[in-house]
Amino acid sequence: MPSELSAPCFLSHLVLLVLSLISVLVRAQNRTALVEPRGTSRVPTPSTPLVPLWGCESPALPVGSLHVVVSTFNADPEQLLPWLWHLGLTNAAIYIYYRIDDMHIQRQYHGTVRLPCGMILNVLPLLPNKGREAATFLHHIVAHYDNLPLAMLLAHDHGPASRHSLCGPFYRRSRAFYRGLGEIREARREESEGPGEGGAAQGKAPKRSDFYRFASMVVTLSSGCIEGWARGCCSAFICSGYRRSCPFTSDNCTRSERTNKRGKSGYRHVYMHQNGMYDSRYENQVLGADGASRPVALLRYVGSAHRSAEMWNITHEYPPDAHRQTRERTLEILNHILERYDFTARRRGYFKSCCASLLVRREAIARWPVELYRDLLAYSMDPAMDYEATKAISGPGWSLWLDRDYTPQDIMTYTRIDYHLRHMQGCPAQFTPQMQALVRDMRSYVEVTPNPETGAD
Repeated sequence: MPSELSAPCFLSHLVLLVLSLISVLVRAQNRTALVEPRGTSRVPTPSTPLVPLWGCESPALPVGSLHVVVSTFNADPEQLLPWLWHLGLTNAAIYIYYRIDDMHIQRQYHGTVRLPCGMILNVLPLLPNKGREAATFLHHIVAHYDNLPLAMLLAHDHGPASRHSLCGPFYRRSRAFYRGLGEIREARREESEGPGEGGAAQGKAPKRSDFYRFASMVVTLSSGCIEGWARGCCSAFICSGYRRSCPFTSDNCTRSERTNKRGKSGYRHVYMHQNGMYDSRYENQVLGADGASRPVALLRYVGSAHRSAEMWNITHEYPPDAHRQTRERTLEILNHILERYDFTARRRGYFKSCCASLLVRREAIARWPVELYRDLLAYSMDPAMDYEATKAISGPGWSLWLDRDYTPQDIMTYTRIDYHLRHMQGCPAQFTPQMQALVRDMRSYVEVTPNPETGAD
C-alpha cells in the first residue's frame, strides 16, 4: 500500500513547490517594480485605489467646464492630494500653481498621479514669487479669459481645513455649486430650443431648485473663521462681517422664516448648528478611507516640507530690508487702477467674505475687461508694493463679481444646501495607506526617471 501512494504524493509535492516558487517571484517583482533602468517611463500606482468619500458627481459636466485653481508655494503632495482627491467634481480641470523653481514638482505629479472622477491635473510654476493667491488667481483668469470655463473654484493650498475654512461646508458648497452649474446649463439649452417639444413651457416661469439658485451666486468657501475681527454667527457661517447680509441676528444663531406650504402659512425655524453644522468637532472630524469617523478633528492639511509652522512669515516674498511703497500708498494705487475702469459706478454690491476662497461663474468674471485683470496682476506681483497688494482678490474681488448686494434671504440658500447635503461632514484623513503609497511612488518616480529636458536627474 505505501508503494502505491508514493507517486501521487510526489506529484502533489512537486505542484506545491512550483506554485510556491511562482508566488515568490511575483512578490519579488512587485517589490522591485520601481527599480528599473534609467530612461524608463513606468507609472507606478497604489495597490488599492482610493475612492472619493462621497463618490463622483453625476450627471457630469463636460470636460474642463469647471476650473479648480489652487495657489501654493511648493506643491507638497502630502498637503494637496488628500483633499483634492475627494472633491468628486467630475471632469473638472485642476490647476496647481507653485512658486519655486523646481522642475521635479511637475515630474512627480504628471508622472504618477491620476485623479479620480476624470479630474484632469495641471501642475504649473508661477514666478517670481510675489502676490500670493491674488497673483495666482489673476494669472489664471488672464491666461483663460478668451475661453473661460463655466466657473472657477479658487482655493488656497490648505483646501477645506484652516483658520477660515471647515471641511464639511467646503465640500457641500463645492458639490452643490457643481450641480447648480449643470442645472443652469440645461435650463439655457431648453431656452435656446424655445417653447414646445424639448423646450421650456410657454408662458410659465420654470421652478428653480436650491442648487440652481446657489450656483447663480458668487459663493464663499470660507466658514468657521477665527480671525481677530470675526465676531458673531456669520463669522462662523460665511466668514463675513457684513451685517446687512447676515440672516442670524441673535446670539444663539437661529432664524425664523415665514413659509407657505400647500396654502398653509407657518414658520420655518433654522438653527445654524443643527446636526453639528459649523462645529469643528463634527465638520472637521477625520474620516478614514472607508468613511469611518475617527475621534479627532483636523486643524489643517500640511505637508512634510511646508511652511505652515511659519505661515505668518512673509519675509520670503517681502524681505524686511527691501524698499517698498507704504501700505497706504499701495492701497491708493489699487484704487487708481479700479477707478480707471469706473469701479465705483459699476459695482453692484458690498457683501464680502474673507480670504479669497470662493466659486464664481464666467459671466461675473467677464463683466470686466481683461485689461483690468492684467493691471491687477501686475500690481499684485510688483516687488515695489506692500504686502497689501496680495489682497487684490480678497479685497475688491467680491465687489467686482457680485450681481447684487446679497440679502439675508440670499445667504439662507447656504442653509438649504447644508440640509440637502448634510451627509457630507468631516475631513478626509491625510495619512491613509493608499495616499502614503501614492506619495512614495511620486518621489520614487522622480528618483528613477531622468529629466526630460536634460536626460539627467
